[in-house]
Amino acid sequence: MSTSKIFYYPTSRDVAGLQTIDFGEIISDLQIQPYRVTSDAVSIGGRFSRVARRSGMRVRIIHERFTDTALARALYSLQSHLEAGGAISFAVDGSDTYAAFHTSATPFVTGSLPVFSMQPELFTAYGATTPANGDVMHVESFGANPRKEEITAHLFSSDKLTLSANLKYDHEPPYMIRHRDFFPLLFLSDTSAPILTDDRRISFTLDMTLECYPAHTRALLSASGSDGLPIGGSAGSISKGDLDSVAYGPIGAGVSSSSAADKGTPKSPKITGHIDTIGSMASPLEDAISKIDLLG
Repeated sequence: MSTSKIFYYPTSRDVAGLQTIDFGEIISDLQIQPYRVTSDAVSIGGRFSRVARRSGMRVRIIHERFTDTALARALYSLQSHLEAGGAISFAVDGSDTYAAFHTSATPFVTGSLPVFSMQPELFTAYGATTPANGDVMHVESFGANPRKEEITAHLFSSDKLTLSANLKYDHEPPYMIRHRDFFPLLFLSDTSAPILTDDRRISFTLDMTLECYPAHTRALLSASGSDGLPIGGSAGSISKGDLDSVAYGPIGAGVSSSSAADKGTPKSPKITGHIDTIGSMASPLEDAISKIDLLG
């Protein structure tokens, strides 16, 4: 097993491209919390019904009482990226970062095992990796009737993924199959508290709860190509896009790094608002206040 890693793309003009935070060991704890927002009702006759609404997943990453001050500085700096709405990828084992989509209606069967024709691996920028026999995989479908399940891999060869058993659910394609402990897109869900605390600056503890939004994950399919996602793979590699842009995340919304005009220029946050009478951009709050004044 390798070490735990965080992957992200900062917005600095001087430090662009992929940034990797290597914990140097496996993190202390990982807590995965899938959820579904539902509305339940029971009729007068006692019949139960449920309307399933938004689904998602929360991931709590904990690394306790480490003394690596360089790691502490890197995590402290990461918080600004997360607070601004930026996305990160996280892998408990930094060498297991496989994620790809299956887009066919059904798999085919070899012997008694299902075989899935997978789309290109998405995150080759993090280092090429493939599922090995016994690796625990996470299967996730999207849309109005999403399902999640875990299963082990049996064999991977030439974009063909053989699983150890049939899937338990009829997942509506496209659906993603990834290493269970690799999370392609995570966003900070609570910005009211620091992600890093310390004990007299001798030891440090990372404790952050991140959110996985299915729509952002689903958007990776349309952003990918024959070589996976068009994101840079090394520090200073700014000729390609970044994680926030391809996922249509809060920072990268509406920003495309694939055009010639964008190459060599890191992404910038999308700013909304109106142009005031002196030609400057008004803030969204000022924009809202001016519209309320007009209604008054």
